[in-house]
Amino acid sequence: MKNLFIEKPIAAFLPSSGTVKPPSRLGAIIASILLFCAFIVACLAPILAPFDHTLNVAPPFSIPNNEFLLGTDQLGRDSLSRLIYGLRNLFWIGLATAILSITIGFCASVTAKVLGGWVNKALFVLAHSLSSLPPLLWGFFFGVLVYVPSSLSLIVAMTIPFSSRVFRFCSSETMEKSQESAYEASKSTSAFLWFGVAGLLVRREATFLLAMFAIVFNTTVLVDFSLSFLGIGIQPPEPSLGRFVTEQVTLISFGELTPGLPLLIVIPLVVSVYTLIDYALRRTGRDLVPSIRSHGPVWDLQQ
Repeated sequence: MKNLFIEKPIAAFLPSSGTVKPPSRLGAIIASILLFCAFIVACLAPILAPFDHTLNVAPPFSIPNNEFLLGTDQLGRDSLSRLIYGLRNLFWIGLATAILSITIGFCASVTAKVLGGWVNKALFVLAHSLSSLPPLLWGFFFGVLVYVPSSLSLIVAMTIPFSSRVFRFCSSETMEKSQESAYEASKSTSAFLWFGVAGLLVRREATFLLAMFAIVFNTTVLVDFSLSFLGIGIQPPEPSLGRFVTEQVTLISFGELTPGLPLLIVIPLVVSVYTLIDYALRRTGRDLVPSIRSHGPVWDLQQ
């Protein structure tokens, strides 16, 4: 009986390069095609959507037909049009959050490295404080307490914790010990020290910065879907994939599968992003592994 329970460190159960096979080139190609299709739909939503996503064009809960391919929702709006615009809103919110998080975290990290002293310490304390709460709680905070009926509140809520995590990552990866002497020597002579440190970080960790960009994008997509499903994400009349499920959940009792369509969009989108990043990192000899220190669907990058 004593052999039934064997204690092992938690790290032994985490995926690693020895236990998880890297994505194949075919998987990376398929993921690229799926992401490209999602990008095209997001860009061409006004052209691809057959109707205005805010107008009542038919009786509520009309069955699918030649005119309304997915039927209509509880207000008589075309479901296909709202699904397309929901993907567009989800895609652009994730993209905006990722761009802002990477930019703010990167610039703050370089500034802390260049100035040093109390500025460096203050930024580290601020980053640790902001990243102590998971992104989902930040979304609840801005969606309930600081209620702003627009996607701007969600972008701000996601940017706060993610920019601090990017800052912590960039601060630990800015330069190797062997380059510290060269950095110190140029500190008093270079007029473009900030840009020099920024360029050094980009050259050394371009792949990881791209991976961080993808991680922020993916997590924002999942958090936005969850908050919209709960009714505190993107507010109507603007469509969202999470709210699309709640608006048409009644159809499940009639055997309709339309409410589950957003899951067929979000899951392949997230998996495709992770597949591409994992493929790129493994080609550089690094892994994308989960960490028990993360809050929610966030992945840490480890060398």
